[in-house]
Amino acid sequence: MATTPELATILNIEDLHVSYPVYETAPVRALRGIDLRVREGENIGLVGESGSGKTTLARAIMQLISRPGRVDSGRIEFAGRDLSKLSEEELRAIRGDDIAMVIPNPRTELNPLVTVGKQIANVARYHLSLPRKEADAMAMAMLDAVQIPDPKRRFKAYPHELSGGMAQRVVMAIALICSPRFIISDDATSGLDVTVQTQVLELLQDLVQQQGASMLFITRDIGITAHYCHQVAII
Repeated sequence: MATTPELATILNIEDLHVSYPVYETAPVRALRGIDLRVREGENIGLVGESGSGKTTLARAIMQLISRPGRVDSGRIEFAGRDLSKLSEEELRAIRGDDIAMVIPNPRTELNPLVTVGKQIANVARYHLSLPRKEADAMAMAMLDAVQIPDPKRRFKAYPHELSGGMAQRVVMAIALICSPRFIISDDATSGLDVTVQTQVLELLQDLVQQQGASMLFITRDIGITAHYCHQVAII
């Protein structure tokens, strides 16, 4: 009987240690010896209590550990490339294009002075080198894809004019517009009520599947992972 070939690994983390120096005392060890592997097209749930290091891991993958934090040792490979060895220019090209992150508080992610449609379109213009009109059309299509009512009107809206659920959908549109290969959902629906949370989670799962992407789904609720993830890792 023929065997199914094993899916290729998209993300491989080996023995990752991250710490934050503290003045006149021992550094805070945020991550100790983390090992994690995610295959192509796989959704992995990462579950842990607040303060366990989930967001630190997400930021380490993105190579965005806030100073004075640092990666002490370990290896993070994306599609066979060691991210720690890439230049900042190479990392900027990967972020948003190949790896994208959906964060839990869209108000801190969105620029209050720029319409949401332009913020989505600007990502497409930067990463895909599209002309303005084509990027705008693509942004409009993404607003429709994330099921925002009346996308033509919302294209011209500012973040403060949107509800929390719609703002979260805009952040999803920004993360997905370039069809990234790997998506990190960092407790992305924690601030929403239960009904809206379910809608957003189902929409995110559907869009990720449609794009054939892999996802690291970070949450404090292990019950959610049973519905949306292939495997669960505990931190």
